[in-house]
Amino acid sequence: MKYEIFDIPVVIEKAEVAESYKTIDEFFNAIKDKHWASHYIKLVTRAKNRIISEYTEKHHIIPKCLGGSNKKENLVKLTAEEHFMAHKLLICIYPENLALIRAAALMGSVHVRLKRSNNKMFGWLRRTFAEKMKGHDVSEETKAKISAANLGREHSKESRLKMSLSRTGKKFSPDRCARMSERRKGVSFTDEHRANMVKAWKTRPPATEETRAKLSAALIGNTRRKDTVVTDETRKKLSDAGKLRKDSEETIAKRAAANTGKKRTPEQIANMLAGKAKAKLEREASFSEKTDIDWCENE
Repeated sequence: MKYEIFDIPVVIEKAEVAESYKTIDEFFNAIKDKHWASHYIKLVTRAKNRIISEYTEKHHIIPKCLGGSNKKENLVKLTAEEHFMAHKLLICIYPENLALIRAAALMGSVHVRLKRSNNKMFGWLRRTFAEKMKGHDVSEETKAKISAANLGREHSKESRLKMSLSRTGKKFSPDRCARMSERRKGVSFTDEHRANMVKAWKTRPPATEETRAKLSAALIGNTRRKDTVVTDETRKKLSDAGKLRKDSEETIAKRAAANTGKKRTPEQIANMLAGKAKAKLEREASFSEKTDIDWCENE
């Protein structure tokens, strides 16, 4: 692929493995004597210590090709112009690193047929694009194309591990949670979609003991649903759904085998008894209220 960086034609074939750094201080100490390094250090340090409300883009202080991670301490928010300039400076610091040259070339589509004059134009384009994408609904045709492109795609173990590590300990802001919840309201699955989910669930391999242990450990101390109030309407829906559901003989046998010899802890027994007592009181109160209403109507 042929690109132009600083008006100099560059042919990018493959990225070479360069030195690797674990901490930002180690990285800064390694580059501090290189040409243009002081400008890069000042740029990211200033941005790290400020609060900005305008459009920003995330930048890896230590590039990923140099051992940088996706951890919070290695990320900094830059304006579009600063982001473009940061990649320019990295090329000046590492002129032989093809991975950095590729990143600078691809981030703004700087192809020989699509020349960009300066980073101000780049910043304007990125902000305009971000503004236009707000609230943008993807068409059904586009969704179908994306679905077809991903059909049968399998991630390698390395990719799955990277995705898992990137999500570990990640928490969404209340605003994002509210937006995600709003998008899901009114969403309904087709019968075909439901059938596919049931099929996928039935044919999936059983969870390993390691997976079970991880799930159990993750749920310890979980109080997310502690204050959740289940409405009468929801209770009725759950009850009706349970009445219509029929477990297969195989499922019944598996459940019996899983519970054979299983002993509940005193805490679990106490919780079960408390739950039964509470349910009994609610039924009695409901019956008493209904009886009083009937008596008043008869009078």
